[in-house]
Amino acid sequence: MSISRQLPFETISAIVNYIDNPQDLYQCTLTNTAFYKLANPKLWHAPTDVTNPSYHGIVRGLLHDSRINNFRLLPLGNYIRRLDFLMVPEDHNMNAAIGLLFTYTPLLEIVTIHFTYDNMATQIPAVPENLPFLCPRLREVSVAGYSVNFLMNLDNCRQLRTLHLDDEFNGHVSGNLGNLRNCPLELLSVEALTWTAEDDIHDLQQLTRLSTLKIICIDEWDTEFLEQLLFLSPQPSTNIAFPRMKTLKIELCCGNGVDTHTLVHILTTYSQLQELEIWVNTLGIIQGPVFPHLHSLILEDLGYTSEEAQRSWTNACPALTNFKIRHIIR
Repeated sequence: MSISRQLPFETISAIVNYIDNPQDLYQCTLTNTAFYKLANPKLWHAPTDVTNPSYHGIVRGLLHDSRINNFRLLPLGNYIRRLDFLMVPEDHNMNAAIGLLFTYTPLLEIVTIHFTYDNMATQIPAVPENLPFLCPRLREVSVAGYSVNFLMNLDNCRQLRTLHLDDEFNGHVSGNLGNLRNCPLELLSVEALTWTAEDDIHDLQQLTRLSTLKIICIDEWDTEFLEQLLFLSPQPSTNIAFPRMKTLKIELCCGNGVDTHTLVHILTTYSQLQELEIWVNTLGIIQGPVFPHLHSLILEDLGYTSEEAQRSWTNACPALTNFKIRHIIR
């Protein structure tokens, strides 16, 4: 019997804690199950931390090291299911190394790619546009600094259920959400400060499985936009576009706030809605309607809602555990 199999857990833990070199940690993961359970989390806790010389060396080694063939033999895809990156836009070598890493992690399921930058104009795509083809099993994606081609290729991820798009000032979202209808999306979050979402309402309404929708855009008319987005026919309508919707957050940076009548209609027809965050304009007092399904109501008030009106809304939502009204001065 191997000596390593006879070692007590405390001894194995002390050995692993003593090792800092990533290649030695990798060898530990191949020793036996006990070593693997202790060494693997330490090995991959921060695989792209560029402040750590040893991990930065691994990234560079994927590109320049003469032992590149040895790296290709590492069974990364056998156990890597999640990768989180904080990219540096000016570091083109790291961007290329990350692209190569995706090539050897085809079983990846969760990926987060964001980056640091001081000047918006220097933003460059950090997400490989062929990522959906390299990792077709992706089910959760959170990215910034992506290209139009990346969005168009996402329909290859037929298990994609969660998608966070941080578009900032590039405008890549506009007109490029149509392919998402082939994905079983349950959560979509889009932050795009140059995007007029009204132009993509039809594509958004194709995502009928959505239970969570979060949008930050520059549309102007909250009431009209929400009526077109949430309902398939003109008001008054009960023909809702997202029958599974439980969480809705809409922020129109140039909007004028939703009126009380529209807000009541949304809460009445979307009977499964549990969390709502939206901009309003001077809520009125409501009497009669009760929304027992609502647990969280966060309102950004562009006008002034009286304390009496606030109390009436609290009474109308007996299950509320989170109720906030923030007054916005423009």
